[in-house]
Amino acid sequence: MPAPPTDLQAAFITALRGDAGPLPPGPQTMTRDEVTATHRRRIIAGMAHALATKGLARTTIADVVREAQVSRRTFYELFDDKISCLLATYDACWEQTMAFVEAAVAPADGRTWQERVNAGLCAYLQLMGAMPGLARVFILELPSSGPEAQSHIRGVHREFAALLTRLAEEQRDALPEGVSLDPLVAIGVVGGVNELVVHALAAGESPDTPLREHTAMRLLLGAMQPYDVLTD
Repeated sequence: MPAPPTDLQAAFITALRGDAGPLPPGPQTMTRDEVTATHRRRIIAGMAHALATKGLARTTIADVVREAQVSRRTFYELFDDKISCLLATYDACWEQTMAFVEAAVAPADGRTWQERVNAGLCAYLQLMGAMPGLARVFILELPSSGPEAQSHIRGVHREFAALLTRLAEEQRDALPEGVSLDPLVAIGVVGGVNELVVHALAAGESPDTPLREHTAMRLLLGAMQPYDVLTD
């Protein structure tokens, strides 16, 4: 069973909805595109809430439309089925997660590249720990939902790897001689961090622990060492 929602998880889902409240009765002053966007955000937030509280297998379209306060007809005007809505929700959640991590790694006076990257890794693990319901769905359950879901997951991993690579490039002058982060190696680091979260969630533990934060940073620093250093 999913863990009870946390305050951060609730805030995260509210942010997905944005200002997309229920449409007032009577003639609409909004354009058709605006109405569609409003309904889409409400449905995605409704799906996220249902996933967080019930898990993937027990979430139904009835749960989603009830939470979103839209009709089934509106749901099917925007999504083909449960899986298409699930993947749209996954993409929206990870876009928001990336923004959370980007904020954590933003340049600040006196912060080294290691401190910035460490802050990003810690922010990610903290967010996963604070959103146990959604984390279980997206990290443990979604990979078994078929090839399309796996393609979305790989896309997210590439985005995280690109962020790590960009941070290393931005700080190239501050890195020790010979230290760099190859894009392909960055994919491996992201996969390693993901496995840390997988093992934590599968064991019913929080990914947000000092040991896992330390291990994630060790994965990154080890991956950035020149090959001859590792083979000596």
